[in-house]
Amino acid sequence: SPLTPAPLAWGPLAPRSAKDQASESFHVGDAVRVRDTDDEEWEFGEVSSVNPLWVKPHGWRKAFPWNILEPVSTDSVQVGNALGAAFQDAGEGGASKVDAATGNADAAGGDAAVAATPRPALRSDVIKGICYAPVPERHPKRLLNDDFMSMSTRALWHRDGRGDLALMRSMGANTVRLYGNDPSLDHKEFLDEAHFHNLSVILGFSDYPFTQSRNSCAHTGLDCYSQVKEQFGANLKRGFLVRGDAGELTYHPAIRAIVLMNEPDLKMGRLSQPKNFSKALISAFDAALDAEREAGVVAPSGGGSMPNFTATLSFAVCRHCEKFNGKPALGQLWELRHAMEFPESCGYIPKNNLWEKHRTRFVNSFNTANPARDIWSMFLSAYDAHFQGTPVFIGEYHSPERQVDLAEDLKAILEIARNPSTLLQGISFFEFQVRYDKGGSETAFGMFGLGDNVLSGIRIANTSYKVRCLVPMLPSETRAKRVSGCLVEPGVEYAFSSAWQSSVHGAKNPDECCGLCSSKEMCKAWTWGPSGLGEPVCTMRGSLPTGGPGDRLVKSEAVSGYAMPPKEVARIMPQLVMQAYGGVGLDYSRLCLNATPTAPRQYD
Repeated sequence: SPLTPAPLAWGPLAPRSAKDQASESFHVGDAVRVRDTDDEEWEFGEVSSVNPLWVKPHGWRKAFPWNILEPVSTDSVQVGNALGAAFQDAGEGGASKVDAATGNADAAGGDAAVAATPRPALRSDVIKGICYAPVPERHPKRLLNDDFMSMSTRALWHRDGRGDLALMRSMGANTVRLYGNDPSLDHKEFLDEAHFHNLSVILGFSDYPFTQSRNSCAHTGLDCYSQVKEQFGANLKRGFLVRGDAGELTYHPAIRAIVLMNEPDLKMGRLSQPKNFSKALISAFDAALDAEREAGVVAPSGGGSMPNFTATLSFAVCRHCEKFNGKPALGQLWELRHAMEFPESCGYIPKNNLWEKHRTRFVNSFNTANPARDIWSMFLSAYDAHFQGTPVFIGEYHSPERQVDLAEDLKAILEIARNPSTLLQGISFFEFQVRYDKGGSETAFGMFGLGDNVLSGIRIANTSYKVRCLVPMLPSETRAKRVSGCLVEPGVEYAFSSAWQSSVHGAKNPDECCGLCSSKEMCKAWTWGPSGLGEPVCTMRGSLPTGGPGDRLVKSEAVSGYAMPPKEVARIMPQLVMQAYGGVGLDYSRLCLNATPTAPRQYD
């Protein structure tokens, strides 16, 4: 179940010399940590051959023999829980072999083929999430409240409304990631609805106590303890908690993780001052732990764990970070971990043992628009080697570059996450809906746009908004192509207006009209049918229908279409995500009637 993470194979056993263990039952692919002397730092890796016994550390190009080798257990810790005291910090560096990173040392025989047991099974509990911020605006405008998991927005996500959560589940998602939340609003029904659809929830935390309120921690020396404790304590009282089987007060079973702040390294003092965002985060973590304790929150009596906390960092390079200052996100993660262990280094005196809680209740996360081909070389190889003990997930994942094939990219990143030898837990696809309110390049990410059909209405912060139907979006690389052929809608006449429009009389059939449209760069959509002159007419338009009630008229003798072959329907963004996530199929009845895949546009 996505609500109960499955075990991940890590945990310590007693170290013994490689020489003593050479005759014991080791197999290619076993997880181990190694070093040559007691005063060296550990390197983590896998057994690459058993006779002789050689190990290849993560991120190294070749394998080597080692004087000290420690097997790592595979049955003590869960994915989704930060691993306890299983590992000590490997630091940055620590390579004990000559030029190990470039593989210039002689490693002949290190990769020799041996009879071995099969590699460990692929991880089955990968996070397949979708980022959810369904702003009900079709033009740039600042929203006064970004909480989309309260009763006020029920018409968006509930199954008796637009059914966004049901749609996500049908696409194969097992997790939904949110952003802001208003502590004055109740969130139980949203969590119940997510749980009904077997969706885990990664909760967001509003920027309000950090940067927006009059008493934000920007005004208290970046000590965010009092502000976060007050807000999180209110959250706990409004839907985050339930009574367990034994009457204990525990977290709602849908909650998987809680994001203390999204991209704090770009908001709290910025990358030039890493101790600033580190202080804000560790004080916020400290506050959340105290709010839990004062509320009497405990783990479920029937087993299970408390949700983890995280801070989702950017994928920027932190030149001012002490270590990893040439790698994206890693420098920030190192600074945060160092602050958890040594809070006094950034001027904070904690009320809890943050280092212990970091090792048991904290996971790392970051956002990136980089494709899968970059993740291993730019981030994950170093992360796996130096951050053992703390799983990581990608909080926002989507590369809208036109040269990136979205289908192949999603397949590649999920294959990495399924590999049990890495600490990457999975991804949350960015994002569910086009953010018209942000404008510009931000509109390239959403899977669904907003159509013209109005389903109902909602009120957010005393302002009324329309709940519109959803239109599937095309990925960037498909939008950039000029395709030939047509997708046909029999019995439909397009009646929408377009800046460019042309009519040709005498087209013999719909196929000929399709060919005329496909031959013209300006033409996006067409209608073929009888005219008052007694001969068929092919009317071509320079834009696509948006799904509104006036776009299409029912006319039995007419045929309409647009310049895209049927196979391209499988290229719409929701379809690609569904295929990658293993969904059962999109429920098109929940979308705009006869909605045509399109690119986002601004509206009046």
